[in-house]
Amino acid sequence: MPENSDAFANKDNNWMELAGRYFSDAHPMFSQFNMDIKDISARGVEMEASLSPIFKADHDNPYLYRGALTLLLDSVFGIALFAHIRELSPIATINLKTDYLFPAKSESRLMCTASCFSLDGDVARMQGNISDPETQTVLAKATAAFMIGTQGPAFSNARNS
Repeated sequence: MPENSDAFANKDNNWMELAGRYFSDAHPMFSQFNMDIKDISARGVEMEASLSPIFKADHDNPYLYRGALTLLLDSVFGIALFAHIRELSPIATINLKTDYLFPAKSESRLMCTASCFSLDGDVARMQGNISDPETQTVLAKATAAFMIGTQGPAFSNARNS
């Protein structure tokens, strides 16, 4: 992960290492996203992904199932939220609305961006999109709300992964 962003100013940010492991190849679903974080800070996340052919809508069709884009956005929102609050508190998606604008091809490079635009108590509001980096075409846009501090995965278990 890049160390030039403000999220890395404090080298004691062990939460970033744990989040990186959780959203990496160590997790069965996330390993199929082939994610590579390009930039991360409290302002947001920019990452590249190339979704596995298992997410194709049809074996004879080169395009991804649209729900796979929502799964990817939900994951990127989680990373952006951790970067914004700078801790690995359990989080849960309250709602997520995705607008699909254009189809995405399986195994093509996708650029994903996400940021937290509002934090009100334990509720964070997120926005993001997925685009084709070659054409700059936005393929999907989404907004979401997340609850912070819910019952969730034990991130401390990721230390032993």
